Amino acid sequence: ERVRSLAEAALLVQMNVDEAEAFMGAARSSWDTLDLATEMGAKLLLLTAEDQGAVLSNTMTRQSIIQKAPEVPIVDKCGAGDTCFATFLYFSHIKAYRPDVALDLAVRVASATVSHVGPCRGIPSSEELAAYMPTGDERYFPHADEAHLERRGGHSDE
Repeated sequence: ERVRSLAEAALLVQMNVDEAEAFMGAARSSWDTLDLATEMGAKLLLLTAEDQGAVLSNTMTRQSIIQKAPEVPIVDKCGAGDTCFATFLYFSHIKAYRPDVALDLAVRVASATVSHVGPCRGIPSSEELAAYMPTGDERYFPHADEAHLERRGGHSDE
């Protein structure tokens, strides 16, 4: 009941598959992420699924976005879920990218994290991150000017 009260108050909830199975009391095969998000009372749920990637479910639109993880050698899973969550928040809420683009970037960065020992070593540098960045106009606010992004706490890449 405590998890539900916290989830209802939040815009975005993140958990991994093990946590979700414990909350639902059943194996992943018997529920989907929209069921989980609805049961929790969450508006948005980011479910990380280790080497399978992540799912973002929106109970307001009743839609989910599935993002598969790229195949990488898994050396250390420590910090991957936190990296995925933080990267998604940054690109979706600060940089104003569409949820599907932000989720793709988040899964890519989290995947890079697991290919090294320790949660910080695998985080891509700014130069490496540039290779992941979309080349088109994938923002919610495609014509957002510098002043708008500054008010949101971000800045333009152009």
